[in-house]
Amino acid sequence: MAICTLGGTFVESNRRFAELTSIDSNTLSKLTLFQIVAKSDQEKAFQLISERLPNNSNNHNPQSTVPFFVRGEIHNFAFGLIVSLIRDSSGPKYFCISLGGLPTPPTSYQEPQTSSEKQEKDDASNQPKRVVG
Repeated sequence: MAICTLGGTFVESNRRFAELTSIDSNTLSKLTLFQIVAKSDQEKAFQLISERLPNNSNNHNPQSTVPFFVRGEIHNFAFGLIVSLIRDSSGPKYFCISLGGLPTPPTSYQEPQTSSEKQEKDDASNQPKRVVG
């Protein structure tokens, strides 16, 4: 688990977070959440974080209590990040970052196939094979 400010700067992490991500606490303190979110999920992460923060017209967003999942990646190693908002009586304070969905054994992340890509692959494998000769 790690804690980061509402701006995404890491302020603390536990030993297990460091072990699983291969990011020591000193290095992590120089990073932001967005630097460990996979590039493919950065826009999604920014949108989901923005939805959880209060705005001028809505000081308490009901969506703010719902954790969300994004893909993380550092040094070509992929992992899942579960992001939750930590608040007190005065409002949001930090984000709690937990790890989830780690590949076993550690491998580089591959984008999941879309249903159409999967269907094309299935269709191709079901085609009769042509024998030449």
